[in-house]
Amino acid sequence: MELALAGSFGVATASVIAKGIRMGRGLVAMAAWQLILGGLPLLAGWAATERNVPVLWTAKSVGLLLFLALAGGSFATVALYWLLQTQEVGRLSLSFFLVPGFGLGLAALVFGESVRPVQTIGILLTLAGTGAAAYESLGRPIRLSWPVAGPARLKNAWT
Repeated sequence: MELALAGSFGVATASVIAKGIRMGRGLVAMAAWQLILGGLPLLAGWAATERNVPVLWTAKSVGLLLFLALAGGSFATVALYWLLQTQEVGRLSLSFFLVPGFGLGLAALVFGESVRPVQTIGILLTLAGTGAAAYESLGRPIRLSWPVAGPARLKNAWT
């Protein structure tokens, strides 16, 4: 439970920080450095704990690794940062509530896992809550400008 709360707090904090930074053309560089610096401790942990586990480097495993790294990691991170620069953080955060439902749905479709009634109720409640929040924000216009407080705005705030 504590890890789930810590993860949610981390995503929320990172989203607000990324929203406050004017990345412009540095969007890809920021995402790259985040993935590189975040991957180094994982690589060190793997090297320290998995010494006796053989790694089979086949064409299929390399292809899957590249797909996960590029499509699942890099592209998704850059897309999230771009969306954070152009949209409201609160509106974007609604999509994070849908992740467990999509995961459960994919597990049922692809692997044939069974969905228990309590899980179905949870997904329906999540969809209802997310739908209600999205419906409530429909009346607000979507801003596609850089909504970040730039130097001129900060200067005016202090004078």
